[in-house]
Amino acid sequence: MVKEVIKRVPLLGDMARWIYGTLKTKQEPFPGSAEYWEKRYSTGGGSGVGSYAFFAEFKADVLNRFVSTHHVQTVIEFGCGDGNQLSLAKYPTYLGFDVSSTVLSKCRELFKSDPQKSFRLMSEFAGETADLALSLDVIYHLVEDNVFAQYMQTLFRAAIDTRSSTPAIPTTIAAMRGRT
Repeated sequence: MVKEVIKRVPLLGDMARWIYGTLKTKQEPFPGSAEYWEKRYSTGGGSGVGSYAFFAEFKADVLNRFVSTHHVQTVIEFGCGDGNQLSLAKYPTYLGFDVSSTVLSKCRELFKSDPQKSFRLMSEFAGETADLALSLDVIYHLVEDNVFAQYMQTLFRAAIDTRSSTPAIPTTIAAMRGRT
């Protein structure tokens, strides 16, 4: 009887059906970030809304101006995706990494006439560095703590010269330490 009343209440009935359907549907366990993206790309999915239209154009405008203004010669990107964002970029030399071999094959084909662009699996990262290291719309997709931590270490290793230009000097300032 209560069930029939809820069904007839305009918004409440729809919401109750949605909640019931969501709870009833058996969710597959999350396979992991790498497996998710490989499956997504191998079944025809793309990089997502952030790599297309307004969002892609906005990021390309900002990054292209930055590269030009700061005379960036080399760019490395972790999570290069399907290449749509890259198609708007004006980078002198580019190295893109991704976890999906499917999407890397697509990028190699898409940019085969541009010898300044190359692509590799994340597992093939061997400490390469660049003037600019990018991670566009990737970090919030890394749901596993260990994957996130490893990714951030890789990203910063590729971008930052960890040697400080400040010599190890004696100081009384507790929040300052020179490193070599």
